[in-house]
Amino acid sequence: MKKIFVDKNESVAAVVERILADEDVEITLVVPRGSVLKESVNNFHLIKREAAGAGKTVVVESVDEEALALAKGAKLEGS
Repeated sequence: MKKIFVDKNESVAAVVERILADEDVEITLVVPRGSVLKESVNNFHLIKREAAGAGKTVVVESVDEEALALAKGAKLEGS
């Protein structure tokens, strides 16, 4: 399982590109506190949809409870 560390100001489009470019099919997204991904649950829905379309699974890892709640709302695993 590959870990991708998300920058606080990194857009959802950039995160999706990094997921799709990676060879690994199991990805852990490490989302920092205050990430712009938290602006909308739709960001996490987009990540899930694009990853699933590429045959990849994504798990969200974060110390930010709000980010984990949004990921869960998009049916992404979180820790």
